[in-house]
Amino acid sequence: MKYKPSLILIPCVSLLGACSPKSDKPIKTLSANELVPEHYTETQENVIFDLTPEVPNHIDITAIPKIKVLSQQSSNLPLALCSFASNKNVEKKVFIPGHSQDEVYWLPDSYEYRFDDDSYLYAGGFNATFDSGYGAYYAQMFDKLSWTQNPVPLPFASIETALKKITYAIDSFAYGTDVSLQCIPLPASKAQEFEQAMPVDSNKNFYKTNWTEEDDAYIFCGTQQICGLPIYDEMRLIGQVMAIDDPLNAPIHGVYTTRGVEWISMSFQYAYIQSDEEFSILPFQDIAQVISKKLNYILSDKPYRVYRAKLYYMVRLGTELSYLSEPIWYFEVDDPQNNKRPLIVLVSAVTGKEIPVA
Repeated sequence: MKYKPSLILIPCVSLLGACSPKSDKPIKTLSANELVPEHYTETQENVIFDLTPEVPNHIDITAIPKIKVLSQQSSNLPLALCSFASNKNVEKKVFIPGHSQDEVYWLPDSYEYRFDDDSYLYAGGFNATFDSGYGAYYAQMFDKLSWTQNPVPLPFASIETALKKITYAIDSFAYGTDVSLQCIPLPASKAQEFEQAMPVDSNKNFYKTNWTEEDDAYIFCGTQQICGLPIYDEMRLIGQVMAIDDPLNAPIHGVYTTRGVEWISMSFQYAYIQSDEEFSILPFQDIAQVISKKLNYILSDKPYRVYRAKLYYMVRLGTELSYLSEPIWYFEVDDPQNNKRPLIVLVSAVTGKEIPVA
């Protein structure tokens, strides 16, 4: 069976629309600079703060819109087939039925495809994946990557060109969401080092072994944005390892090489409606007091060093079959009792209450 492309019309959905500024803003008692300092340094007993709060430059933190999250957004199977499977022979097709308990707890139908060129496609459900046949070689290395502040371009293409290709591929799943991506260049020589360092019991089917300059790659990792803020999704709350803001835990991944787009994976894309109301967030110093109180309560001979804070828009399921959404502060702490990974602490930017991580 060969899949042939056809014309598909995708209707515009305003539920995912942009967050336009309001004309009638209430008078603010604190300015943005008063709410969040450019740099925060403070020592409170056994807790040392030394960080630069991470807030997108283009948003007004004094007027963060409230939203109503409706559900996770599903990918568009027909459009994905046109984009990723045009004129390919289907070797295997698997239907995965969805189910529906209510308007929140439901899963749409989805399909898996294997093609004669070794590529793979999963679409129709909340998650979506495309693998060119080479993508899995890179996907197994996501846990080795670190965020890069100033990525150095690779010889085969500019970062801008790679970003355009990955963005086009992401749009082919038709989630219709606004996304934010960070680039991590991965030279083939470094990828080979990562592969050689893998445990001996790793799946040898995903070993490429012969890496050349043709395998140089740009890795893109990111998340959906709501009103200019990155989303912190519900899956991140299941444990400290999942809670870390690192490339592995990003809900969006893309890989671009000399051969083109090798990998796209997406999850936790939300449909929402923007409200006319706005959040009033607490001053950053008040949030820091919450962190300090928590950590000073834990006995330790060495100090806790709070070195990172980032503003997110959290989306999570509530207790009454509905989604909760609010701005939160994400903190990374050097934990003297665990030097293998940072301690993650989440605090509501609105109420100042800690949000527990399992």
